Amino acid sequence: MSTLAQPGTAIDVGPLGAAFAEASPGILLKTDAMKVRRLIISKGKEIPEHKATGEITVHCIEGNVLFHCLGNSIELTAGKLLYLPAGELHAVTARENSTLLVTMLSAN
Repeated sequence: MSTLAQPGTAIDVGPLGAAFAEASPGILLKTDAMKVRRLIISKGKEIPEHKATGEITVHCIEGNVLFHCLGNSIELTAGKLLYLPAGELHAVTARENSTLLVTMLSAN
C-alpha cells in the first residue's frame, strides 16, 4: 500500500473478497509508538517462527489461519483478535486465503 493513514482519516481494512488476488500487503499506519500492517496470506502459505520486539495484536479480517504461539495452535477466523506479549515466538499457517491486521507497539 503506497499511502499511509493520516490523522482523522478513515481507511478501509475490510475483507478483500474477490480483490484478494490483486491486493497488496503493507504498512497502513506508522508512528513512533506503533505500526499497523495488513498481511495477505494465501492458502497453504506459512510464515516461519519469528518474534516482534514489542507487543502485538493480530485481527483476522477474513479467512482462517493457525497461529502457533505459547505452545498452542490457535485458530483465527474473521473477527477474531489475538494478543501476544513482546518477544513471544510465533508462526502462522494459512488454512484459507486470509487477511490479517497486525498492530505492533514499539518496544520501550
